[in-house]
Amino acid sequence: MDKPEVTLPISCCCGRRTPIGGNSLRHLAFKNGVSLSGIAFRTEMRQAGGTIRTEEVRRIQQWVDAAELLGASHIRVFAGNLPGGATEEQGIAWVVETMKPACDYAAKRGVTLGIENHGGMTARAATTLEILRQVDSPYAGINLDISNFESQSDDEMYFAATIRAPDLV
Repeated sequence: MDKPEVTLPISCCCGRRTPIGGNSLRHLAFKNGVSLSGIAFRTEMRQAGGTIRTEEVRRIQQWVDAAELLGASHIRVFAGNLPGGATEEQGIAWVVETMKPACDYAAKRGVTLGIENHGGMTARAATTLEILRQVDSPYAGINLDISNFESQSDDEMYFAATIRAPDLV
């Protein structure tokens, strides 16, 4: 079965966004000896529910399809900021409820979702690890940028630096 052509918004050197087909991009990369190991796009997985969460899962699924077409095995995703008035526990639950079905979809295509510790919900190592623990999927990991973790003490920073290697993508 032929895979559908996916058009991706690619930024060019002039800052303009130019659509380019996924097959064309994969071919261009091949011709230039470039392997596309991963892609990134902006997500806000901490949606409280309803249609907005469903839409966020659908967007992730579209990018999983693009990653598969490009031969990329990893997508960097973001939890987003905790909405005002929400507890950390609520935010974790919302991220998990978005990430689980996205990981189930990604697993069928051999793509891993790496949640980046990029402020907001994932500013602390303990929160990021708790999200990962609750998602409980081999297709979920941490896209680690050690300089992005916030800490209130040396002990907390040490904890952030001791994240298990199998959790990293």
